[in-house]
Amino acid sequence: MERAVLTGDFVRSRQAGPDVLARGFETLSAAAETLSAWHGAPLRPTRFRGDGWQVYLARPDLSLRSALFVLASLRAAELDIDLRLAVGIGAVERLGDETLSDADGPAFHAAGAALDAMGRGRRLALAAPGHGPLLEAVTVLLDAIAQGWTAAQGEALTRSLRPVAPTQAAIADDLGIRQQSVADRLDAAAFWAVAEALEQVEGAWQPCNHQVPRPVN
Repeated sequence: MERAVLTGDFVRSRQAGPDVLARGFETLSAAAETLSAWHGAPLRPTRFRGDGWQVYLARPDLSLRSALFVLASLRAAELDIDLRLAVGIGAVERLGDETLSDADGPAFHAAGAALDAMGRGRRLALAAPGHGPLLEAVTVLLDAIAQGWTAAQGEALTRSLRPVAPTQAAIADDLGIRQQSVADRLDAAAFWAVAEALEQVEGAWQPCNHQVPRPVN
């Protein structure tokens, strides 16, 4: 069965310093808690190579939405550090125990290879064998949009990107701002384009026939 893996690392983490890096990982962990409800399964967030991070996504159709949610969460945290993310789609042969430290499968390999091959200036990549080039093309455009997001826009986006999003009025109440301010933030973030792209991707998602993951004892 097809699954997804989201892997990433912080950019220039040494220059940012240990305190900022620690807050960055705290932000990622909080985002993973939210995403676990979307996917109906724990994400098993696992840190690796000092500034790297990886999670398991049970619903590959929500993988791009999940990646954008993580990027928006980091933007909203107003940390002086940037993040690269890569999505890998495919089979998961082994999840391991509590973390992904000994997990394995094509989805993990695809995510790692996409991250390693990411070009300069890119912050989001996707490797989805069997899904054709259009999905990767959409990812490039979403990457370009997301790189322009501000902290204020990130606050609105972390709420609007949810699969069942609250109304703009509810978001305004949550943030303590006017509804028009929420609309302005989302318009400036090109959320109308992001939302339509995600709806098209998710609505047309056709899982490829990958190997079913082995159960974990």
